[in-house]
Amino acid sequence: MSKKEFLRLISIISSMEVEKPLYRKDFFEIAKFAEDCGLVVNLTTNGFLVNEISKNYSKLSMFSQINISLDSISREGYTKIREYDGFENAMKLQNVLIFPPISLDYERRGRTKN
Repeated sequence: MSKKEFLRLISIISSMEVEKPLYRKDFFEIAKFAEDCGLVVNLTTNGFLVNEISKNYSKLSMFSQINISLDSISREGYTKIREYDGFENAMKLQNVLIFPPISLDYERRGRTKN
């Protein structure tokens, strides 16, 4: 593959970030395909769909890392920024992922309410 083709491919892939990947019914199938192709697959979620993650727990081993996106370490701050109270779901997700141990990372995206 030429340099030009690589750059075009990277440009296409980088524009495909999915805001809420777990809303896709085929998400786990796509992630598994990426893993089977040798890619490192991570998942970033705010925990809103914790029940969907729990339901598919056996498939989580394909992820090298799962990131829980928190905009605040307090329920009040989280709710103010996100404009809904999903803080408890993010905390539940943390507990769901403890056994077996999965690499977790917490990220704050620096988002503020407009």
